[in-house]
Amino acid sequence: MERICVSVLANPESNMPRAMHLIPTRPFSVAAILLTSLPFFCSNMVSNAADVTVNLTATKQVIDGFGASSAWCGKIPDNVMNSLYGDLGYSILRVRIEEGIEDNWKSGNFSKWADELANAKKATAKGAIVFATPWNAPTSLRLNTGTSKAKYSTDPTKWATYRDYLNAYVKYYKDNSVNLYAISVQNEPDYAGDWTYWSETQDHDFILNYGATINTKVISAESFSYNKNYYDQILNDPKALANVAIFGTHLYGTSVNNFAYPLFQQKGVPAGKKIWMTEHYLNSDDDITKTIMPVAKEIHDCMVTGNMNAYIYWWITWPNGLANSSGTIFKRAYVIGQFSKYIRPGYTRVDASATPATNVYVSAYTGDDNVVIVAVNTGTSAVSQKFAIQNGTVAQFTSTSTSTSTNMAAGSSSTVSGGSFTASLPAQSITTFVGTRTDKIPTAIESRTRLDNSFRAEISNGHLIITPASNSDTYCFFVYNPNGKNAAIRMGNRGISEIPVSTRGMYLVEITSNGIVQRKMVPLL
Repeated sequence: MERICVSVLANPESNMPRAMHLIPTRPFSVAAILLTSLPFFCSNMVSNAADVTVNLTATKQVIDGFGASSAWCGKIPDNVMNSLYGDLGYSILRVRIEEGIEDNWKSGNFSKWADELANAKKATAKGAIVFATPWNAPTSLRLNTGTSKAKYSTDPTKWATYRDYLNAYVKYYKDNSVNLYAISVQNEPDYAGDWTYWSETQDHDFILNYGATINTKVISAESFSYNKNYYDQILNDPKALANVAIFGTHLYGTSVNNFAYPLFQQKGVPAGKKIWMTEHYLNSDDDITKTIMPVAKEIHDCMVTGNMNAYIYWWITWPNGLANSSGTIFKRAYVIGQFSKYIRPGYTRVDASATPATNVYVSAYTGDDNVVIVAVNTGTSAVSQKFAIQNGTVAQFTSTSTSTSTNMAAGSSSTVSGGSFTASLPAQSITTFVGTRTDKIPTAIESRTRLDNSFRAEISNGHLIITPASNSDTYCFFVYNPNGKNAAIRMGNRGISEIPVSTRGMYLVEITSNGIVQRKMVPLL
């Protein structure tokens, strides 16, 4: 059974520089998620939007997930991690490699790394993956550069030991029951006034010479502003490219016009490489216009314009993060949740009309017999939007929305008629529509399916009616519902059989007569 989801959002685009300690003005609690229906009619409704066409068979990039960072957060409380990585479906955690361990890693004293390990365990317990980023190497492995461009640099003559240091971090996690998914070469090497600088050539050379001996997936140095010079050399060198799995980038000061990366599409994608947005935030409060809508629009842009595989917000429990240490969840966390809860790791983006109207942005995804469509409306008026589904059949959609007054609130259902449905996108909001495909053989029973026309099976008036080829024959049958579970088993039947059914989707009828097994798929729309 396949479901479809749509998310929609509203507000002007913005790209703010980082501010470190501003206090969010309107925090929100997970317990305050509204479950009331959303308003779907408004006096200032905009209705001249073009149709959104979603083509379920036109595939784009695979999505690895959405998440945030626990850097400098200490041990994050269980209730916060449960909210983000449980209730809201976050699936990636970025941890910081604490260089304050100095050379104690060589003797097995890993106490400086314990807090982040605790955070990683909480995330992986919810099914998330974890990757690690260094800001600095230990003192013994770095040079004091002391310039405005770079506080430190990693000593090239000690790169082999730096590799061992990264591997020690991987092993420490593994020894404590966490498999580190990936590890980065360096945080923001091009914005290193307070940490460690690497040149583009050094990033390439380290990956070329040592990447193959790092004991997990390698992430390139994570540029401060998506400076593609840090990735071009690697992409143009097949040997270096073979040693890196993910290109990490941040978006500080980066225009949406710079999100597209043709060279990566040409050389990285065929080689199975990924691009992750591994850190960014746009503002330090939950103002709907300055922060909430720009965050949602940015995620859309990363997925659609940047063809990125993951989006990881900045830190979790800071005033400009996603929550506070007492467990209050900020609204911007719910914005990410509108994506992360429904677009699960391994889903694939499919083609959708990206800009059907001014201030409206749409993207779509499929996976696990589900389909997710994410739309963004950045205007101050509600929009009446029509969605048309191609190369797939959907019966209805439910909705979830985050806006000025709601946090992932359940909304109305929309019935699909003639392959399309129309719904209101509230002003300055992000809405997720979830539907169920009725034309696709469920994964749970696909391996058992062989279609046959020698008997009849149809659904009428809430009943599955099975008619054998001959009413005189004795037969038995199994019926599997859209979830792949047995809905009925009947032995020794003659003539027509009727079974009540109610769940929308594809039913598999397996009938055995005279030793011959036949199967047929029957849709309940």
